[in-house]
Amino acid sequence: MKIKYDPTIPIFLQIAQKLKEDVFNGVYKTGDKLPSISELSTMMDVNQNTVIRVYEALDREHLVESRRGMGYFLAATEQDIERLRVEMATGICEKAVMQFRELHFSDEQIIASINDYLKSTGGKK
Repeated sequence: MKIKYDPTIPIFLQIAQKLKEDVFNGVYKTGDKLPSISELSTMMDVNQNTVIRVYEALDREHLVESRRGMGYFLAATEQDIERLRVEMATGICEKAVMQFRELHFSDEQIIASINDYLKSTGGKK
């Protein structure tokens, strides 16, 4: 589960994002026990305090719950997972649009480029 860290984004946010992606991709289901703080810190090669921040952030979003003496569990509902999907898509769009803007594309050119790409790939990956 190791990831290459972006030096411009706090590591705990990157790990939280990776866990959210894992939830969306079905790695974890509602009610599943998540890796312990020690396990996740080893897996992600970070300090345990960083993992605590990850779980605290996910708890604030009501995606995980802490059970005393048992660890952290996925508490995300289907609505939470759908919200994650939309957030992920929005993030992808934001990055793509920012890159198009750096190339001085207008809104119309951005839309045309995306449509052209979709047509050229037949809507496939």
